Amino acid sequence: MTRLMMLTLLIVCPTLALAEDPPKPSGPSPEAVEFAKKTADALLAAKVVIYKASYTPTGWVAKEVPSVEGTATVGDQSKNKIDAFMVNVKIRKTDSEDVVELSAGSDGNEYFLIDAKAKTCYKDLDPAVLGAQGRNLQRIVLRDFAAPEPLANVIKSGEIELRGDVKIGSEDCRELYMKHRDTGTAVWAVSKKDFLPRKVTRLIKNDQGEATTELLISDLVVNPQFVKSPFEMVCPEGFKKTDDFAP
Repeated sequence: MTRLMMLTLLIVCPTLALAEDPPKPSGPSPEAVEFAKKTADALLAAKVVIYKASYTPTGWVAKEVPSVEGTATVGDQSKNKIDAFMVNVKIRKTDSEDVVELSAGSDGNEYFLIDAKAKTCYKDLDPAVLGAQGRNLQRIVLRDFAAPEPLANVIKSGEIELRGDVKIGSEDCRELYMKHRDTGTAVWAVSKKDFLPRKVTRLIKNDQGEATTELLISDLVVNPQFVKSPFEMVCPEGFKKTDDFAP
C-alpha cells in the first residue's frame, strides 16, 4: 500500500522528486572566477617582482628534472615577446649531491649566462646560449608575472575552483584550482592580502603515474625601484666574454 501511495504522489506531484535532487550548476562559481580575475589584475600590476624561490619535483618527474633554488627578478615581456628576467640559482639532481651554481637572464632582447666556475660570461640573441641548463635555470621564473594577459585562457574557457585556506610562510592564502587544455592543471596558493601567488603546484599525469612540481615563493617584493635595469648582464672583472653557447 505504501509503495502504491508513493508512486501516485510522484505521478501527481513530480516536483517532489526534483526538490530532493536539485540540478548541479554548470561552470565555475562566480566567486571562483572573481578571485581568479583579481589574481590576474594583481599579476598585471606587478611590472617587476623580486623573490626567493624553490622548485621541487615529485614522483617520476623527479627522475628527469632537478630541484632548483635561488632568487629571481621578473619583468614584463619585451616587444619581441621575450620575458625579462634575472636569476641566481643552485641546481641539484635528485640522485646527486653535486650542486651547479649559475646566474642567467635576459633583457628582453639578448640572453646571458654567467658561470663563475668557468669564469665566463656568455651572451647572444639565441636562448641556446644558456647551454644545457637553459630550462633548469628558468624553473623558478613564474612567467605569469611577465604575461601581457595573465590567466586569460583559463578565465575564458578553463576550469576554475576555489578550495580551502592555507598558510604559506606568513601569508594567509586561498587555494585556486585551474585547468586548461593549453596550460595543464595547477593549484595556486594565492595571498588574500595582495592576490599574488606564493605557491604553484602543477599536477602531471601520464602512463608513468601522477607527479607534481612545486614552486614555492617567499620574500616577494613588488615594483621595486632600480637605479639601472636589473636585467642587464654585469660581467665580473677578469671573466671571459663570448657569444659562444655555454656547454
